[in-house]
Amino acid sequence: MARFAIIYIFRFGIVALAMSLTGTAFSQNPHGLPHENAPAKTQDGEITDGDRIIRLENSGEANKKQLADLETELEKTKSEESDANAAVQQLVMQIEETQKALQQAKDSGDSVGVEQWQTRLTELDTKHKLATEQFNLTIQTRKTIQEQITTLQQKIARDRESLDKLKGVPSPQPTESEAPAPTAPSTPGSPDSALDSQQPKTPNSAESEKTAPQEAVISKDLAKALKAVQDKAKSLQDIEQDLEALTESKTLLEKSIELESEKLESTRRKYDGLETSLEIAENKFNDKLAAGTPAGELQQLRTQISDIQQKLRDARGEIRSSTNRLQELRNQLLALQADETQLVKHSGVLRREMATAKRSEWVLKVRDYLYTTVPKVVVILVLTLVLWMLIKLLCRRSRIWIAHAGRGTTAERQNRAHTLAGVFENTGNVVIVIGSLLMILDAAGVPITAVLGGAGVVGLAVAFGAQSLIKDYFCGFILLLESQFKVNDFVTIGSQSGFVERITLRITVLRDFEGNVHFIPSGQITSVTNATMDWSRAVLEIGVAYKENVDQVIEELKELTGQLKEDPEFAECILGDVEMLGVNNLGDSSVIVKFGVKTRPDKKWPVKRELLRRIKNTFDTRGIEIPFPHQTVIHRNENSNPARRVA
Repeated sequence: MARFAIIYIFRFGIVALAMSLTGTAFSQNPHGLPHENAPAKTQDGEITDGDRIIRLENSGEANKKQLADLETELEKTKSEESDANAAVQQLVMQIEETQKALQQAKDSGDSVGVEQWQTRLTELDTKHKLATEQFNLTIQTRKTIQEQITTLQQKIARDRESLDKLKGVPSPQPTESEAPAPTAPSTPGSPDSALDSQQPKTPNSAESEKTAPQEAVISKDLAKALKAVQDKAKSLQDIEQDLEALTESKTLLEKSIELESEKLESTRRKYDGLETSLEIAENKFNDKLAAGTPAGELQQLRTQISDIQQKLRDARGEIRSSTNRLQELRNQLLALQADETQLVKHSGVLRREMATAKRSEWVLKVRDYLYTTVPKVVVILVLTLVLWMLIKLLCRRSRIWIAHAGRGTTAERQNRAHTLAGVFENTGNVVIVIGSLLMILDAAGVPITAVLGGAGVVGLAVAFGAQSLIKDYFCGFILLLESQFKVNDFVTIGSQSGFVERITLRITVLRDFEGNVHFIPSGQITSVTNATMDWSRAVLEIGVAYKENVDQVIEELKELTGQLKEDPEFAECILGDVEMLGVNNLGDSSVIVKFGVKTRPDKKWPVKRELLRRIKNTFDTRGIEIPFPHQTVIHRNENSNPARRVA
């Protein structure tokens, strides 16, 4: 029993020693960075690239050594797994043989044999249980080592990439089968495109001499600002890539720590199992020794105990190695966390500097815009104003010229001049405004080629979809060019009659006597009746009774027309003598006398109304009958004479 107590004390001592090693390593460096792994820092606490290179090189050598050790250990574990499997199979066979012997002893009634074989079976079951547990632990250890090898290989590759990047080693060129990624074109407004625009394309001393000194200084400052933004962006991108690589390294390292912890736990369980096996073997040896077992069998038990003790020593060595390796991995993880903190801090500083550089770039762009684009826009606006005033002056002069030339009265020529000048002025203003807008867009850096191309496509679509609208404008231009009518003319267009109030290239506006306004598209005007062009004629048809003397009536009408012509109120309205046509028709109840009076274009209606008024009054005074339509109805009866009724 004292011997067993010593074994248990020794066992717990080994476990305490392993835990003390872990605790001692952490107590020596509260930050978790041993002196051989801790990166050196500058005076301001920042970790330099040289420190990272040294640490990565040291870590790489250690990882390679550990990889070789793990491969050797894997082969050893595979051998142990094979031995453990053979031991389990052998115990299974022994258990089966013992069970058969036990059954035979039971069948033969040998109670002493039954007791011996039962004891033997219990001993074999215990050994089988321990052997099976050792076999399972060996399998788990082998899987863990394989995962460790895979993870360590990935970590070595990742550390190699990081080390090459820190040293500036160029990455391997893609093979011919790998097509190089196409270079994305620089978009307008990006830092790359702005820098490309600042780079001299072709040396041209003449253009450089024409550039104003102040503009050259502004362009140089803007190029510097853009270069600063680009440098900051590149540095920030590099840091983000470093952070991404660091995160992957941390993931691999954490997985390595997890696998090493599992391996350590398996080794400890294996150690516990070996201690139990040693205890069983020693108990068996003591029992055999007390029973006076032959020396040969005792020597075999001593050899078995010696093998178990050697396995215990190997397991203790594995526990120490795993504990030290686990501590080293944790130290590396803490170092990576320190690097990550430093990179995050540096990334924040770069982001703030980049924001400041972008603000400076924006200020310089605004200043450059004010010094280059605004003067061009001002010149364009001044030219637009000059052209607008010139158009107004030309239209004013054209009104005067058209009013003094051409046919018709002064009022007619003025109306025609007002109409044509108004149309030309509106058209000119539209052309000037559109041209100015395009020039301003071009000066502001907007590509007007796309705008013009789009306008062409839109114009083609409008040409197909709005043919009637284009027809209206074309017909309106022809009407104005031929001067078929003008403002204040009385015309009849289709079924609509009225005075012309307004004429444009697209529509003609008429207002009739009732005040109704008619809008007639120029494309729908097929024929126009102008009642007020040059001169007009007031035509009258006067009906008198059949009993009246027609010659006397004609003389009366001539006399009345002469009196109206001599009247000062209507003298300027009548342009000539009466044009007597004579008897024009013999109606059902009257004789129609027709005559006309030539008047000014818009005076025929007042003249006609005045003549009708005077004719009615004179005929009433002279007793000349103006008949109204009537019919004679005759009724016939069979027994009486026909009766006549006049209605």
